[in-house]
Amino acid sequence: MQPPKSKKDSALSTPLDEVEVNDIPFFKTEVGISQMRPNIIFGMIFVIIIIVTYFLFGVNWFTICVFMLSGMFVLLNLNQVRKWYAVPLCIDINHPFVQDEPMGLSHVKVKTDQGWRVVGDYRLKLSQDPLSKEWRLHIDDEEMSMFGTWDKIGNEKSRTTYLSLVNQALALRDTVNQAEDAFEDARNRESQETGLLEREWMELEALEVKSPIGRLFQKDE
Repeated sequence: MQPPKSKKDSALSTPLDEVEVNDIPFFKTEVGISQMRPNIIFGMIFVIIIIVTYFLFGVNWFTICVFMLSGMFVLLNLNQVRKWYAVPLCIDINHPFVQDEPMGLSHVKVKTDQGWRVVGDYRLKLSQDPLSKEWRLHIDDEEMSMFGTWDKIGNEKSRTTYLSLVNQALALRDTVNQAEDAFEDARNRESQETGLLEREWMELEALEVKSPIGRLFQKDE
């Protein structure tokens, strides 16, 4: 007889979701591009400084110092771009990160060490196991169910940033989906009311109202 699976094992053994064509990585969204744009611009500026300094002054102690300082800033900006590029988050075209006026329901996918998964109606929390030192991603429900691990996702500082972005994306997704559900309910009510109006009611002229005296004459006939 096999021992029952723990919550962690059952959660990590659930089917993974593939990244589909209509899924949009965070770095391709307007929000992601706006975060990376300053680092890309600054990196290009320091590259231009290195090139101009070389052609104007050649190679000497002064230009070597400029090369080293500029190269350091280029690497720092490239590292920031890499961190934004590696955000473990995918959304769809209806998410507010992509456009202000969604056309339908939205979903959010998060990457763990096990693969991509769609996040349900809850937020996510991050904790580190005191014994194994494993970074665990939990669903913020009553049981704090296991969603996956984040040992291979970023470092301790970037994980905090990633979790904040994920929960912000989930909050915006819920806003879109609630509005869409309200719209569907209103449309269903409208269709029901339209159905009532389209019923064939008996016209008043078709009703023959007779007085008591008229009924007496009818009996005589």
